[in-house]
Amino acid sequence: MGKNDFLTPKAISNRIKSKGLQKLRWFCQMCQKQCRDENGFKCHLNSESHKRQMEIFGQNADRVIAGYSEEFEADFMELMRRSHPRTRVAAKNVYNEFIADKYHIHMNSTKWFTLTEFVKYLGKTGKCRVDETPKGWFISLLEADKLEEIEKGKRSKRDRAERDEEHRRKAEIESQIERAQKRARVEEDSGEATQGSELHRTEHGEPLKIALSSAAPERASGKPPIAPKLNAAFADDGRPTQTQPGTARPKSKLELLMERDKVFEKQKADRAAASASSSHTGRKDDPWLSEDIIVKVMSKALKEAGYYKGKGVVQRVLKHYVAEISMLDGGDILQVDQAELETVLPQPGGTVRILQGPYKGCKASMMGIDEHKFKAKIRLLDGKQAGKTLDADYEDPLRSSHPRRAQQTRGPMCQATDRRFDLVTTDVDGTLLSSKNELSPRNEEAIAECIKLGIPVCIATGKARGPWCKKVLPKLGAPMPGVYMQGLLIYNGDGSLMHEESLSKDIVRECIKLAKELNITLVLYSYDRILAEQINQDSDRLLPYEDPTPESVGDLDNIVDTLAIQKCIMIASESRIEETRQQIAERLGDGTRTSLTVAIAGMLEILPAGASKGHGVDQLLKHLDIHPDRVLAMGDGENDKLMLQMVGLGVAMGNASKACLEAADVQVSSNDDDGVAEALEKYILEPAGIKLKTPKKAAAV
Repeated sequence: MGKNDFLTPKAISNRIKSKGLQKLRWFCQMCQKQCRDENGFKCHLNSESHKRQMEIFGQNADRVIAGYSEEFEADFMELMRRSHPRTRVAAKNVYNEFIADKYHIHMNSTKWFTLTEFVKYLGKTGKCRVDETPKGWFISLLEADKLEEIEKGKRSKRDRAERDEEHRRKAEIESQIERAQKRARVEEDSGEATQGSELHRTEHGEPLKIALSSAAPERASGKPPIAPKLNAAFADDGRPTQTQPGTARPKSKLELLMERDKVFEKQKADRAAASASSSHTGRKDDPWLSEDIIVKVMSKALKEAGYYKGKGVVQRVLKHYVAEISMLDGGDILQVDQAELETVLPQPGGTVRILQGPYKGCKASMMGIDEHKFKAKIRLLDGKQAGKTLDADYEDPLRSSHPRRAQQTRGPMCQATDRRFDLVTTDVDGTLLSSKNELSPRNEEAIAECIKLGIPVCIATGKARGPWCKKVLPKLGAPMPGVYMQGLLIYNGDGSLMHEESLSKDIVRECIKLAKELNITLVLYSYDRILAEQINQDSDRLLPYEDPTPESVGDLDNIVDTLAIQKCIMIASESRIEETRQQIAERLGDGTRTSLTVAIAGMLEILPAGASKGHGVDQLLKHLDIHPDRVLAMGDGENDKLMLQMVGLGVAMGNASKACLEAADVQVSSNDDDGVAEALEKYILEPAGIKLKTPKKAAAV
């Protein structure tokens, strides 16, 4: 037998060395060299290469140790986030996993001499929760509270809105100053400056006299008189122009300014008289309140009660200036003065009501908003001038802080009225897509029209993100957040993860054991992967839905500790699932430890306790700051039940399950008969005056 043959001491030593399992005390971090024993380590310390490395180390020893410490900590925390994101685990177990990589940073090159010191450091810095037990040190990751992050985002959004409002006010003031300066320059350019002279008192001591209406100095021949230019510059102010510039002397600038002020004073008096004749309340601002409009409460006196900047619907108008409001968040009834309210503008495409001006009371469609000029472009929908396009001042910027100046608004004030929904959520399989897994042209057109109205459409599905996303999501307009895997995963529009939940390791192991006992196929979902013990006809049932392709990984028990599992699905015949569902529910603790649901017949899904598509949609609405009453949701399965119950209008497809039909508010045609388009057309597009051009499918004979 050769000296390096299999199972010889030399071969065993070589294999141990290749795996990095030598004693750590004989490892040189600076040279990246592992020595066999103490004698080899001594020889290495006397080598020229080691001495050169130590000279480099001696130049800045603290920085080298700090660098190794930072790298050690970063690699250790990355291992924790990847392998033990939500579990409490012994620190020594994590360390053993860490040193399994022979290229890891050894602790003897860091500022920590022992694992205990490093664990205490993690606890003091708030990176891990640390517990000392008789069995040793245990650690678990500390993650940021998702609800706190959402609340922080809302506060940031409110702060940005307040800053934007202040910016608009400053921009308007700067614009007025710029117009005044421009007008002054026009006046200066229109005339020639007269030569000034000193004032002299006469010998008799008579008082000085200044003639403000003296004739203008004679101009050189060939030059036009000054009056026509001045009249052109101030023509938009309503000042009378001179009809015979050659026969009458031109007026001085002071006279022109005095005449302009008189015109303004007359206009102001006319407005005050008109307001007094139409109202007997003694207030100077015009009433603009109307029933069934959405307003925002700006009374700081109600801030402690939680109503400040809250939105509500005007139920009644009392004495022209007091609104009885039903708050959208909670349904509380308040009576608030008009001076403490602001209107709420809809997104482009929404329906509005004009509250001031000659078109007061008319309905219009919001076509666009110019934030720099504070104007909205609207198209009248009713009245004698239906179809006419207007550029209206959409809101007086000083209304909330100076309500008495509200009468200065030159254009109409607009407010959203008929638009009932701000968001649409829809299931995918059996709802948005047909039984052939296709998006029909009529459904696609209806979604496009909703997006034009400013009402986005979001996905709420039990599916994972797979090949189907490339086919469906681009047809839903701009990238929007979506709810996936029964609400366990919520992704932002850019594909980043917003929210996630996973099953505990014990539940997953119990599911694997139970599936083996019942001889039922089990698949595990881990983000965008589907894992199965082996590929068979049951796992192949997922392929038509264009989910990620199932992977054969062998014994599922081997991957439980290394991957986060969001949900499990037991796949069998529909009758087999019905027979065993009660037994499965008892073993897995349905309602206490897990939640069971069925999205597709013959597929029983095991989710974390309390998880559901409705819970996921609720998290999404909090992130988007949209009230559930302003949402239209569509579905067809048992897993859509909670989602349809929580929103303003729950729509069930004609092919929906019994549980879904009981939870829904209305029912439409099946997914093969464009049920989604029917719901969107009836409840969103028709109220906005829009009809779909794609013809309906012919009824089957």
